[in-house]
Amino acid sequence: MTALIANDRAQKQFVVFFGVFLLWYMGARNTVGCDWWGYLHRFQVIGLDQPFSAIFADFDEPGFWFLMKFVRDNELHYMWLNFIASAIMVVCFVVFCRAHRNSLLILALLFPVVIVQLAMSGIRQGLAVGFLMVATVAWMRGYRIWTGVWLFAGSMFHASVIMFLPLVPLAGRKVTTKWLFGAAAVLSPVVVFLMGDRVETYSDRYLDNSDITSNGALIRYTLMLFPAVFYLKYKEKLKTEFPESFELMRVTTAVTFSLLPVAIFSSILLHRVIYYVMPLSIMTFVALAHVAFPKLNRTFVLTLPVLVYGFYTVIWFLTSFHAQYCYIPYQNFWSVF
Repeated sequence: MTALIANDRAQKQFVVFFGVFLLWYMGARNTVGCDWWGYLHRFQVIGLDQPFSAIFADFDEPGFWFLMKFVRDNELHYMWLNFIASAIMVVCFVVFCRAHRNSLLILALLFPVVIVQLAMSGIRQGLAVGFLMVATVAWMRGYRIWTGVWLFAGSMFHASVIMFLPLVPLAGRKVTTKWLFGAAAVLSPVVVFLMGDRVETYSDRYLDNSDITSNGALIRYTLMLFPAVFYLKYKEKLKTEFPESFELMRVTTAVTFSLLPVAIFSSILLHRVIYYVMPLSIMTFVALAHVAFPKLNRTFVLTLPVLVYGFYTVIWFLTSFHAQYCYIPYQNFWSVF
């Protein structure tokens, strides 16, 4: 309710408050998240005697290795790996939300998919998504160098975020089809080079196994198509009402539609990619709620994206095996209950 009735200034303050809550909720969770045991095993068996030069030479996502090394060298519990990773992600989420209007509402809509399904499970990609979100803030403000810096930081945890490198030269520019395809053509070889062996790994995992499907990914993609379709109808109003973020919405819509062949060919690959785009889709959805119904009550209008994502969340918890197995019951190391 606070996200629906508070003004923008108050929402920016509440985002910080709820960020602290999320740090507790995400960072101190106990056996919660589908990848909990997988990351615990990695934490226990990872070799820590590798020279730094070898880690960077292989570009094997060294950021997460450094986090694990820090926690184990200081003889800390596995929980602290999640806590430190969550702290980084929460800061990224807060920076992203505060850069946009209706910041608290955006944070609330991030909760079911980006926070619960990703950040509380696949924490390496969650960190990469967080840094991408910060990179989009720099991009929106025309800072190309900082956009690249934050993307590189994200690649230290999950190399796949490098796929967004072609957006760097577009920062501060009007995004046109010519610029978008030109940047992709010039920088795509750089992306492949930086990802190294990861390209073959992702190909084996997501393309060669196209017979494996993810129905959840298709449903989440449908959530992203809603704002993409309505953007086409209301883009002139968005340009007038949201000039600071309009180009970002334009890129988001283009990327969303470009994922349609991926949705048809490999829903498993789609499952991974849409996590990167969904925060931007949510931001666009909230902006559309403003311009699509200007004569209606503000609180009522902003309820629409809440109802859509709320309905999705309820259905997911009631029908998904992963929701039941990975997140229920919720347990926390720092809870008295």
